[in-house]
Amino acid sequence: MNQEIKNKTIASKLEWGCRIMLTVCVIRLLSGYIMFIQTYRQFVSPLIPKSLTYEISVWYIQASLISGLIFIVALWAYFFRKAIPCLILSGVSLLAYEILVRYLPKLVF
Repeated sequence: MNQEIKNKTIASKLEWGCRIMLTVCVIRLLSGYIMFIQTYRQFVSPLIPKSLTYEISVWYIQASLISGLIFIVALWAYFFRKAIPCLILSGVSLLAYEILVRYLPKLVF
């Protein structure tokens, strides 16, 4: 009986951890899309070509799309009650976004 209660509390804590990680992923993805729009709109000037503005802001949308695909897989794992894969994939999604935004533009240029 005691072991059953302990397993339920662990499962409950894992489920709340999944919910928190998925919420953080959604916020991070939305902020990536918002940063794309904000950066694209910030450089409206006749002296700055539109292609340069797009090159500066495109990294945010690409990182959000790639991270969003990983997030969809994590959400799928959550719906099938797979807590550990959901937590791992949510963490990978957040990590992928940060790596893509911070280091990919430096590698390409």
